[in-house]
Amino acid sequence: MAITKLESTTYPDFPEEKNDCTVRAYAKAAEIPYAQAHEEISAAGRKFGKGFRVHNFYTEQKQFLWYPRPRRRVDNFILNIAHHGNWIIWIRGHVFAVCDGVIYDKHPKYNLKRHVLGAWQVSLALRARDSLLETKND
Repeated sequence: MAITKLESTTYPDFPEEKNDCTVRAYAKAAEIPYAQAHEEISAAGRKFGKGFRVHNFYTEQKQFLWYPRPRRRVDNFILNIAHHGNWIIWIRGHVFAVCDGVIYDKHPKYNLKRHVLGAWQVSLALRARDSLLETKND
């Protein structure tokens, strides 16, 4: 199985925004609107137009499952581990979303040969959130 698709993600919500890979990755992987992701990460301390160290936000606040130091290149990690579900992949100086094996990023083809420093498995948190919502609606 190969990576089937690379999708460029752009969001018109904040046209002046830059260095927002943490917001784009979170919005896509958590299946929420960009504006909501932007607001949540800003409330956690991210400054407009600046990068943001998200480990505590993703791991502690959002309770995404942390997968540390897999010692694989992005293409190999997706092929063998992140080919199902929603993930946020961390490479040096950058994060991006992977959903069912598809890379979603502003410039996705540049990341394939880079090494994964860590990843967050978002799908388990999404299932828990959806289950909680169903319980509240019953």
